[in-house]
Amino acid sequence: MIAFLKVVHIAAVCLWAGGILGLPLLGLQRARAAGPGGPVQLEAMMRFAYTVVVSPAAFGAIASGIALVFLRDVFMPWFSLKLALVGALVLVHTMVGLAIIRIPRRGRHYPPLRMTIFLALGLLLIGGILYLVLSKPHLQPLLLPDMLGEPGGLRRAVERLILR
Repeated sequence: MIAFLKVVHIAAVCLWAGGILGLPLLGLQRARAAGPGGPVQLEAMMRFAYTVVVSPAAFGAIASGIALVFLRDVFMPWFSLKLALVGALVLVHTMVGLAIIRIPRRGRHYPPLRMTIFLALGLLLIGGILYLVLSKPHLQPLLLPDMLGEPGGLRRAVERLILR
């Protein structure tokens, strides 16, 4: 079961990461799309890729990752940092989607600087996630209380505050 879930997770992550990196590159190509229907076809392809391939892959990657957390009991500082980077990647995913939907409706091109920033952020976040997952570095919790590294620690802290 765990091996199958890992395969699903890795496949979904690969599709998601490819989309996060590929869609801004397609946005940069829109200005160069030649022909009468070139930009319109490129925009339709980008919307299709985002809604039918990349977004479901993101959902699958996150859902299978959550399932793996419960099956593997991963409570390490590197994993917490990885989750923070995944959260940032979700924000980049959302910003790319908003750019794909909004900008062509206004009759404009995708701003090259914005697409370049999305591409750079995606590369940095995906690279950081890969580094953390593959090397599993021993990180000391940075100025965080020990209870944040324990399962149920935050709940116990909140209960102590409420019951005072």
